[in-house]
Amino acid sequence: MSRLLLLMAQGKGEKKSLPIANQTINAKPLHDNGKRQAQRMGLWLAQQQYIPDSSLCAASQRAIISAEKCLKAMGITTQELYTRKALYHAPPQALLHILQGMHDASHCLLLVSDRKSLEQLLKYLTINDQQPAIAEDKRLHHGSVAVLSLDQNWHNLTAANVTLRHLTHAASLPALFPFPDCHGSELRQRPAYYYRQSSVIPYRIANQQELELLLIRSSKQHHWVVPKGIHEPGLSAQQSAAKEAYEEAGVEGLVTESPLGYYHYQKWGSQCDVIVYGMQVERVIEENKWEESHRGRRWCSLVEAKSLLKEQSLLPMLTQLAAQLQAQSEPPHEL
Repeated sequence: MSRLLLLMAQGKGEKKSLPIANQTINAKPLHDNGKRQAQRMGLWLAQQQYIPDSSLCAASQRAIISAEKCLKAMGITTQELYTRKALYHAPPQALLHILQGMHDASHCLLLVSDRKSLEQLLKYLTINDQQPAIAEDKRLHHGSVAVLSLDQNWHNLTAANVTLRHLTHAASLPALFPFPDCHGSELRQRPAYYYRQSSVIPYRIANQQELELLLIRSSKQHHWVVPKGIHEPGLSAQQSAAKEAYEEAGVEGLVTESPLGYYHYQKWGSQCDVIVYGMQVERVIEENKWEESHRGRRWCSLVEAKSLLKEQSLLPMLTQLAAQLQAQSEPPHEL
């Protein structure tokens, strides 16, 4: 059975790299252009129906973020993306050994690592490939993807049974993204999933049976907000809202099954649609373990929250949440 190997070079990094103790791990952050490169390539792969069922990436910041951006642009969850330190700056023989150990149940593998390592692997695997449609120049750029097909299982992967189908560079792809899906006719500045977002209003019942709501600072610490973010591909709206609560507010809890409401706002040149849930907080993460503790958080009464929140569309939902909780706490009427 034919298998596909997608070799993707990590996106362009920032000019300045972070000082690191272990020089075998690349800690240079991914540049914004690098993020767009990965997203455009993910869109192209989805349009060509090259959808990976397994994904591996080097344990470098750029490779991980590149892989995540690529998969999300395809509409695929990143929960089954696996990292391997041995992939980074590895010679072709070492990469080949890793590929030969892949499970045969995997029919399409995405491998993301540094450009030079994958370029050497590409040349090694296609040394006998004489396809006239593919240019002899097999150099990879940042964000490039090489699509290889092999007619054997992974264990028997050699240069003798590999064919190069495509060598696509991110710079050759359109700058805008189709909406509402990869085949949509409308074009937007960001991938379609950016414009579908989930939000959550975290709450608890204090000792005196009073409702308290948790607010956090915006990313630039200019306003008071509630957790909100892009609806993660592969997750339900509730799961995505819970993920935002954990990352942005450092809390975990029970997200309501039904949304409190919806609102819209303008960003990235188009309208973002936000679905809002309530969440009863069951656990508050310690400050030193909270991913975005720089934001700060504050428990407020209903009145305080309404006076502090920037997003006015949330105010009716705060009232609705309070009314729902009040109704749940009242004893049933006797007949």
